[in-house]
Amino acid sequence: MRPEPTIVHEQGREHYKARWWRKNVVRLTIAELADRTGYSVNSIYRFEKGCTSAGEPHAPQAWQRYRMVCAAVGKREEFQWDAR
Repeated sequence: MRPEPTIVHEQGREHYKARWWRKNVVRLTIAELADRTGYSVNSIYRFEKGCTSAGEPHAPQAWQRYRMVCAAVGKREEFQWDAR
């Protein structure tokens, strides 16, 4: 039996939360998440590492987009422009 996942503390850093969510909530590999989101494996790796390829932190807008895409994956939603 699988152990109960540890909850990430609310004040935890965003990249730790992103990795925890992928591994423990949706239980996907980076490659599987990349396939479902359109982000590259390297992009997801960098989000979970907490910095861009230049070593800079991700902009808040980049995190917002990433969270929105991951939310859709988590809910298993199929987006359609004309759907309500």
